[in-house]
Amino acid sequence: MEEKISSRPDPEVERGMVIIGLLVGIPIVGLFALAALLKVIGPYLPILLVLLLVGLGIYGYLKFRSSPLTVRREHEAEVLDLLGRAEQQQRSLPEDFPRDLMVKAFETRGISGASLPPMTYGVLQAIYAEEFLRTLPPMPGVPLEPERVYDVEYDRRTLKKGEEPPYRLRTDSRGRPTSLELEAFKDWLHRFVASTTNVDATLYHFANLFADCVGEPLKASLAIGGGAGDFTVPLVDLLPDAKRTLTRMIAPLFDRKARDWHHFSSVRDAYERNRERISTTELRLRDLAIGAVLDPTDFSGSGREAIDAYLADTPLLALLLAPIPFAVPLAKRFEGHLIVARQGSGKTNALECLIARDLEEVAAGRASVVVMDSQGLAADTLIGRLATLDAFSPGRPLHDKLIYLEPDIEFPLALNIFDIGLRQMGRLTATQREDIVSSAIEVVEFLFTGLLGGELSDNMTMLYRYLVPAMLAIPNADMNTFIELLDSDGGRDQVPAGFAKYRHHFADLEPEVRSFLEQDYIRDVELLKTKAAVRRRLRAALADTTFRRMFTQPRNKLNLFTELQSAKVILVNTYPAKTYVEQFGRLILALLMQATRQRLEIDRDQRMPTFVYLDECQDYIAREDRIARYIDKCRKQNVGLVFAHQRLANIESPKVLNALAGVSIKFSGVSDADASDLAAMVGSTADHIRALARGQFAAFVSGVTPHAVDITFPKSPLEHADRISAAAFAARRTEMRAKYATQYGAGGATSEPPIYEGTYTETRPAPRIRDHRDGDNQDGASAPSAGADDYDPLQ
Repeated sequence: MEEKISSRPDPEVERGMVIIGLLVGIPIVGLFALAALLKVIGPYLPILLVLLLVGLGIYGYLKFRSSPLTVRREHEAEVLDLLGRAEQQQRSLPEDFPRDLMVKAFETRGISGASLPPMTYGVLQAIYAEEFLRTLPPMPGVPLEPERVYDVEYDRRTLKKGEEPPYRLRTDSRGRPTSLELEAFKDWLHRFVASTTNVDATLYHFANLFADCVGEPLKASLAIGGGAGDFTVPLVDLLPDAKRTLTRMIAPLFDRKARDWHHFSSVRDAYERNRERISTTELRLRDLAIGAVLDPTDFSGSGREAIDAYLADTPLLALLLAPIPFAVPLAKRFEGHLIVARQGSGKTNALECLIARDLEEVAAGRASVVVMDSQGLAADTLIGRLATLDAFSPGRPLHDKLIYLEPDIEFPLALNIFDIGLRQMGRLTATQREDIVSSAIEVVEFLFTGLLGGELSDNMTMLYRYLVPAMLAIPNADMNTFIELLDSDGGRDQVPAGFAKYRHHFADLEPEVRSFLEQDYIRDVELLKTKAAVRRRLRAALADTTFRRMFTQPRNKLNLFTELQSAKVILVNTYPAKTYVEQFGRLILALLMQATRQRLEIDRDQRMPTFVYLDECQDYIAREDRIARYIDKCRKQNVGLVFAHQRLANIESPKVLNALAGVSIKFSGVSDADASDLAAMVGSTADHIRALARGQFAAFVSGVTPHAVDITFPKSPLEHADRISAAAFAARRTEMRAKYATQYGAGGATSEPPIYEGTYTETRPAPRIRDHRDGDNQDGASAPSAGADDYDPLQ
C-alpha cells in the first residue's frame, strides 16, 4: 500500500516564521506610525525637544544634589563653619573657672565658701574642662588615632589594677578610625555654639547647676563634719541616706535647661551608662524588655556601694569620697569614748592625734588632760612621747602645765584618798557635804575592790560606808589609820585600842554613824570577822614597800580638783608599779573621781573640760562592774573618759563590756578575732572591720553619725615634735618629785611609818607634811638627784 504524506508544516518552522514576521513587521509599522505622528506634531517638535532636555537636566541636577557625596560636602561646609565658630568661642572662655563665681553659687544656698572641701573646686574645674576646654573633635571621617569605645556592660570593679576593660575601635564606613557621625557632630556643635555664645551666662549657669547638684550632700555632711577636726571622714559616710541623696543630686543634670545648654553632658552620659549596666545586672529580662531602669533608691547594695556604682567614671565620685575634717562634738566627748584596735593598727597614733588637739586647748587655758598608760617611758610609747615634749619647757606654750606621776620606792607619791579637804568646805550646803561624803565612800569602795583583789562582800561594803565618814573626821588620816580602826583586839567586851585612839573625833558624826561605831562595829561577831579579814588583806597589799610608803602619806601633795581646774596635763606612768599596776591605776582613778565630785560646789559652766585617756584600760577596769555609773557621773562634771585597749577579751566582766559598748563614741580598728562583735558595736559589718587599713577606724558617734563611718587619722604630730634631752627630763622628774612626792632613804629625812600592829600609841610616827598649796615643801628632804632613781628608760 502506498504511504500517505501529510501537507501540514512543521510546528517549529511555523513558530520561527512568526517571529521573523514580527521582527520585520513591527519596525515597519512603527516607522509608518512615527511618520504619521511627525506629520501631526511636526510644528511642535522643537518645543518638545527643549522640554525633554530641560527635564533631563533637572533630573540630573536633583540626582547630583541628593547624592551622598554632595550632601556630605554641604554638611562638611556647614560643620566647618560651626567648628570655626566653636573654636573662636572656646578661646573666649577662661581656662580656669572663676572660683568666686562658684563660691557665690554655694553661698546663695547657705553653704559658706570657707567650709567647702578643698576638692570641690577641682571637681568643678575637671567637669568644666571636659565640657568646654578639651580639644574639639575633628571632622568625622578624618583619620584619627584609634578611639577606644569601652564595653559599658563590663563591670569595672572586677578589673585588676592596671587592666583595661574590653573595647572596640570606632571607625567610619571605610574602616578608618573616626569620631562622631556627621549629623550627630553637627548637632553637638550647634549646642556647643549656643551654650557658649554668652560667656558670662554660660559660667553663671554652669556654677549654679554644679551647686544644685552637689549642694545637698555638701550641706548634709558639713552639718556634721567640716571645719577643724582631729581626723577625716569620707563625705559620703556622713550622708543620712546616700541613695536618696544621690537621686536628688543627679536630678538637676537631667532638667531641660541643662540638656539644652549641653552642661554636664559627660557626667550625665556616664551616669546613664552606669545605670544601664546596673539595671542589666539586677533587673529581670521582662522588666528590661519594657525599658525599665533601676534608680539608686532601689539599688540592693549599701549607700556607699550605690555611690561607687552609679557615679563610676565621673569626677563627682571623687568629691563624695573626699576626706573632710570631722571633730566629735564636745558634749559627746563627756559621754564616754571607746577605742578597740589590735597591736599595730594605729591605736597609739590615734590617741596621740586626739591628745595633740587637746593640748592646744590646754595651752589656751580651756581644758585639762589626764593620760595613764602602763607601757613605760620608751621613745615610742604614749607617756614617753608626752613626758619629753619640749612644749612643757620654760617659754613654750605648755610651760608650768605638766604634772608627771609615777610610783617609786625612794620617792613615793604623797597621795591620800581620805584627804579631801572637807574641813575647808564650810561654805557647802548640808546636801553638798553629804554628796561629797557619799562620793568618798564610793571612791574607797572603788579603790579597795582592786586593792583587796576581789568584789566586796555586803559586810565589807557596810563597813566602808560607816568607816569612811569616821576617817574623814580624823585629821591627817591615812591607810595606817584605817588599819588601826580595824583593830579587833579585846573581843566583844573591850574597846579595841586602835578604835579608842580616835574615838573622840566621832562626836560630830551623824547619830546613825555614831551608833553603828559604838555598838555594832565593836560587838557584832560577823563584823569582827569581816574587820579581821579586811585588815589581813590590807596588810598583805601594803607588804609592798612602794605601796606602803605611798598609802601611808597623811596629806595629799596633789590637789587634783585645783589642778584640773587650772588647765593642766597630768601624765601617770603606771609601768614602775609592776605587779601592782591595777592597784596604782585604781588609786589615781579614785583620786580623779574624788576631784570630779568636788566640782559639785561650782557651776557646771565653770567646770574645766577634762579628758582622761586610759590606754590599756583593762589593767584598771577589767572587773569593775560599776564603770557605767562612773562614766555617767563624769559626764555631769564635764569629764570625758577615753578607754583604749587591744581586744574585747581583755575585759573580763560582761557588765564592763556592756558599759563600754554603751558609750557615745566608739572606734574600731582592724580586727580578726573580734570582727563580728566590734561590727555590731559600731554598726558596721565583720568583713568591713577585717578590711580596715592601718590608721583607719570604723567609728560611730551616737546622735551624730547616721551609721559607722570610716575615719582616718593623720600622722601623729607628737612623733616628730621637739623633745628635751635625757638630762633635761631628769631635771623635770626631780621637779615633779619635789612637788608631789616624799623622799625616803639615805638622802632624805623621812622615816617610814610602821604598819599598826595593835599597840596603842599616843603619837603618830609619821611627821606632819604640809599641803603643797601652803607654799613650801616641809618634808625635810634634800632635792633628789636623777641618779637616785634606778628606773629611767631614757638613759
